[in-house]
Amino acid sequence: MIANTDLGAQTLECATKSKCHVSFRKTHTPVIYYLSPPVVYYESMTEIWFDPKYTTQLIQDLAADEMMFINTKVGGSLLDFEDNVSHETTYSSYYRNFARGQVGELPVGESYGISMQWETG
Repeated sequence: MIANTDLGAQTLECATKSKCHVSFRKTHTPVIYYLSPPVVYYESMTEIWFDPKYTTQLIQDLAADEMMFINTKVGGSLLDFEDNVSHETTYSSYYRNFARGQVGELPVGESYGISMQWETG
């Protein structure tokens, strides 16, 4: 049994002990610092400033057609990075980076939540 405060108690069983291997990696969540400009509206261009932390190191050994990409939403509306970010774009771990994208349909409001997901596909 493996006891870990983050995962709780986990029981692993193997046919033979020589073939058992447990790999545990812990990392930090990417941090979003701000949008520039801070006021966004439909079809405006905005930059999202972020620190990916260790995310880029977790996504490794991908085929060329499965390169990572960022899926960022402001108030539920996707930012379109198509003309500004490609599979050749790199981001430094533990440093502030930015990506420039176009805001999609966004209802009028004073404050929106921002989310960022790193995906492959």
